[in-house]
Amino acid sequence: MSKELTSGEKMRRAAAMHEVENMMSRHCYHHVRGSHRDEIREIWHSDPAMHHWGQMNVIKDYADGLETKAKGNYPRRLATHMIQALKAADYQNLEEISMHCLSIPMMQMSESGDSCRGFWYTPGYVSPALANEAVANFGGKPTWMWERYLVDFVKDADGHYKISNFANMGDSGGTVDSACWADRATRLAVLNPPPGGKGPPPGNAGIQVQPPVPFEPFDSFKDLEFTVYRT
Repeated sequence: MSKELTSGEKMRRAAAMHEVENMMSRHCYHHVRGSHRDEIREIWHSDPAMHHWGQMNVIKDYADGLETKAKGNYPRRLATHMIQALKAADYQNLEEISMHCLSIPMMQMSESGDSCRGFWYTPGYVSPALANEAVANFGGKPTWMWERYLVDFVKDADGHYKISNFANMGDSGGTVDSACWADRATRLAVLNPPPGGKGPPPGNAGIQVQPPVPFEPFDSFKDLEFTVYRT
């Protein structure tokens, strides 16, 4: 069901869009900085029971897990890149370099205004923070990807929207020296190889196309009534 927005609803929706865009930018900042605990404290809902990131436990897998990994990797980085490691303000800053360009979100808002949902399409880039070091997660090579973010926000006790559910789904990616996914010929070769053919040429071998992932309702929001507004 769609309806025209009143002037007050337009202002409320614009304010919500600004607030959640700011939070998603903060997420990208904290993730690349390695300050995952600060991220959870600043922009996630204060009730941990409302934290959901797909199948990942936000505290255990995201904050604790990545911090443990960074601690374990630090001696190796100190041995191979002593100057950079000693100059780093925090060992977690040495894990990765990443960049995500956030599209303008498509928004859904509950009638009460206490919760909203944002959808972003986000091309991104990720690589080891220290070049030439073979890091298992990256294979020592920069990687580009196209991802989708679908995020639920709920107003916290302070009256501001905070992240509750976070889903990110990758569509395609590959090492940066692969052919560009934006090239139509490359897309067609990867998605529609000729009958009996071998698919894309060797130069495109690094491209990985993920199967489509549908958006499924989050359990904690299954009874929440959303109205889609159009401006």
